[in-house]
Amino acid sequence: MSSRFVFVGGLHRSGTSLTADLLAASAGASGLVDTGHMEDEGHYLHDVVPSAFTYGGPGKFAFDDRCQLGPSSSPEEDRRRLLAAWAHYWADGDATVKVEKSPQNLVQARWLQSVFPDARFVMVTRHPAVVALATMKWTRPGPAKLRRLLPTASMESLLRHWVVAHERFAADRPHLDHETVVRFQDVLDGVALGELGDWLDLELPPSPGRRSAGHYQRQWETWRGSRDGQKAARSWLPEVAEAIAPWGYGLDDELV
Repeated sequence: MSSRFVFVGGLHRSGTSLTADLLAASAGASGLVDTGHMEDEGHYLHDVVPSAFTYGGPGKFAFDDRCQLGPSSSPEEDRRRLLAAWAHYWADGDATVKVEKSPQNLVQARWLQSVFPDARFVMVTRHPAVVALATMKWTRPGPAKLRRLLPTASMESLLRHWVVAHERFAADRPHLDHETVVRFQDVLDGVALGELGDWLDLELPPSPGRRSAGHYQRQWETWRGSRDGQKAARSWLPEVAEAIAPWGYGLDDELV
């Protein structure tokens, strides 16, 4: 029996790993394990298309037009190569549902659907301020290897990256047969799990519960009160606020 594929996508630091782990922990489902790569993301294991790091990595990849892919010109060959690359890393190779998570799936779902026509897509969103702050933490000075991969990014750049990435997905969305968008706070609260389970025909494990976002809340409020934050509030933040509103977010929301 062939497996059904579920692809989880969303920007780095958006809660995609926890969401994918919950799906893969369901009876009859499986995820990639022991790959030796960060978060066991499938894009590290193949060279069918370039990794998001080719296009700048976290906080940058969606700015590059080349990262957004249309339908494959050789879907059967791409499928064969992907299946071969992932074959030895499934926790259960015979699972009915196989879950793969990579951030760049957010802008490459049309390509994946052409390769796996029956695939389902779960895109995870999180408040853009949290995503920006958490990604900025990655891009600050740290281990030499990380500094090479993640050059410093500004708050403006990271918030705009959130907007551009989700605009790219919105453009692709009408072309996808089976997709859903879940907010990370709804995953943590358990609100989204019942609907996700019904949609995927899986019995999901319970949510781990909401985690404290006080650290990010304080960081965001401190930045908003700074000279840079006050300047942004008079210039480009209104544009960001307008762009994120259709996704259910506001710049004055509680950060989760």
